[in-house]
Amino acid sequence: MREPPVVFLLLILGATGAALALGPSPLPVGLRLAALALVPIGAGIHWIGWRAFHARGTTVATLARPTELVTDGIYRWTRNPMYLGGLLITAGWVGFLGHPPLHLATLSWIPLAEYLWIRPEERLIAREFREAWLGYRSRVRRWL
Repeated sequence: MREPPVVFLLLILGATGAALALGPSPLPVGLRLAALALVPIGAGIHWIGWRAFHARGTTVATLARPTELVTDGIYRWTRNPMYLGGLLITAGWVGFLGHPPLHLATLSWIPLAEYLWIRPEERLIAREFREAWLGYRSRVRRWL
């Protein structure tokens, strides 16, 4: 239940259900379609991050013991491209739904990711890669 894809899906489905209950969006269609553009951008960022782990043969499973510290490619700019991608997908979809209060789903993603996955993962990485992790953490931000 605590896995990122499950929580992500629950946020998206919850926002979609709420939008259906709220009825037609008060926002212009053009603005809603512009927001929707964030979805493929977020999916691309997520995929690039996932692909980098896969190419190195290290796990993408949350809270599993990492076998390698990936610091190149997209990981030069963000330590968490998969979570960043999830945030952008959520923001884009909720923006497309067109009910501003539903951005609570978007805002929820950040603390959920931070406390359920990122901080525990960082503790694992720190134990496994010590000095390399400290150097990487000092150069690259968590989100952007």
